[in-house]
Amino acid sequence: MPAFGARRLLARSLALATCTAVLTSGAILTASPASAATAGVPPVFVSEIVADTASYDDFEYFEVTNTTDAPLSLADAGITFAYTYVDSADTARDVPLTLESDVTLAPGESVALWLSYTSGNVDSFARTVEEFRAATGAPETTQVVRVTGQAGMANGGGRGIRVSDASGILTWSYYPSDSMAAAAAWTSACRQRSGSRLRCSHRSPR
Repeated sequence: MPAFGARRLLARSLALATCTAVLTSGAILTASPASAATAGVPPVFVSEIVADTASYDDFEYFEVTNTTDAPLSLADAGITFAYTYVDSADTARDVPLTLESDVTLAPGESVALWLSYTSGNVDSFARTVEEFRAATGAPETTQVVRVTGQAGMANGGGRGIRVSDASGILTWSYYPSDSMAAAAAWTSACRQRSGSRLRCSHRSPR
């Protein structure tokens, strides 16, 4: 897996609402430029998904980045997350996810939302934040917050994370079938779709 700190720099670049995807290899994939004024860029988006970790999946997570120029409390903004089975606005099968505590993000800051559950050989709750940092390379300066509600993300792909608020869907990030390699980190390529909604597709590292 690439160094977590390097990926956070990429996420910070993405948070500037250019809708440019930077792959973990360093290659750049550019989508149509967007701004908050012209394309309804959401206040946060899922900048990374790691669904298949080395060994047992005790450290699955997704990263969320603040795209605004002000501190943002996810709770105060009414922002919620869901695990989705489709690459569309259809929420019928979505599984709501619950953060263990509120998160306030500085402008451009990212948080690692650690999917925690118990199933088979996986018991994320038995692992500590220190172990998470050691496994993922997340520095001490990165907030790590547990999220519950789903017993793991599909290693085979065809899944994603949806972001919503009181107004409805803000954006979703989706990794296609057979696209998630073990211990790989995926960053988002976003393009405007259906008014203010943004769809973010995950691309494999080169």
